[in-house]
Amino acid sequence: MILNFTNTNRFNINIIFILSFLFLRFCAYSNPEITYKLSQYKNKDYILNIYINDKIIYKEQFINEPSIEILDSGIFKISISAGNPLNYTYFYDTNLKKKSPIYENAFAIYNDKISYFEDEKLKISNIMNKKLFYKEIKRNWTKTAVPSNAIENVEFLSDYEIKIYYLKGKEYEEISELINLHDIK
Repeated sequence: MILNFTNTNRFNINIIFILSFLFLRFCAYSNPEITYKLSQYKNKDYILNIYINDKIIYKEQFINEPSIEILDSGIFKISISAGNPLNYTYFYDTNLKKKSPIYENAFAIYNDKISYFEDEKLKISNIMNKKLFYKEIKRNWTKTAVPSNAIENVEFLSDYEIKIYYLKGKEYEEISELINLHDIK
């Protein structure tokens, strides 16, 4: 069998090659590779680099080693311990190339929401922008040395329903409460 390449066949092969190349380039941009590297230097500082397709898009330096977790949709959760039980958590969204506010003693994260304790209130907000979603829950929490210790656990059951476990009053009464976030003014 003899293959005869005519100009038409060469043209078709070139078109297929070009279309294949463009398709592969499109796939590389539509599904970027998101990675990170945490390095410690001689001065004991830590440097976090976040990459998309091997290009640095975010860089931050820390005195203590942070905890890094990649959540869904290219969001990084970065937590820094400041001694038990104090921790600071913030997020970096690789799609928006934006850093969230810093949250003290965050309890639970669910989709785009976070729960944390501040000013004697349990607060639930959008991770990146409190203007998109924000609720406050105030109860008769037990007065503890670290105020957030009165809350034992927060569970998101859905985007708008949570279950909280907390200590109430001077007797440290254990309470569990189901809360629909739509019902909070």
